[in-house]
Amino acid sequence: MLKTKLKNKTDIKIFILYLLSNVGYPLQYAQINDISVQDNFVGSIEFAECFSELLETGNVEECAPEPDAEGDVPCYRITQQGLSVAAALESDILGFIRTKSLKSALRYLSFNRKGCYVHTKVTQRPDGKFDLKCSVAEPDSPTMELSVTVDNRYQLNRMRHHFEENPETVYRSILALLSGEADYLL
Repeated sequence: MLKTKLKNKTDIKIFILYLLSNVGYPLQYAQINDISVQDNFVGSIEFAECFSELLETGNVEECAPEPDAEGDVPCYRITQQGLSVAAALESDILGFIRTKSLKSALRYLSFNRKGCYVHTKVTQRPDGKFDLKCSVAEPDSPTMELSVTVDNRYQLNRMRHHFEENPETVYRSILALLSGEADYLL
């Protein structure tokens, strides 16, 4: 699979505006950062610099937190000027980058907006192995349940930690594998 990283600041700004224009609602800074860097087309430092410049130039603006948001964390939205820039220049970004990153961003935001919670459970077996059960659930129903038998405690702790720290990535990866979108890994 072709991998590329956006290095030009103008391209990174267009990329951020493209994502914001297609999401269509205000996001917190951390959410914008996450959707921008998750597919490794943009680095965290480059994102921070470019996002700051987008704020300074009036392409993105701060707005009040959403009514159902916890705490007083500000949100950001694309301005009309930013929408115009995104519409005019989005074709400067390679099509596969736009498609992949928007798909990933929408999945990530959907996961978070649904109020999903993550749970892990460990059971030691008589043979010394461990059963690790990882689950993601929405408030009213399970979204994913995965059980894995693990040979040792070290492997168990690594898997458990990775799942708890990155449940959305694990969930997206499993969906990609099951749907055939990530068969390049096989």
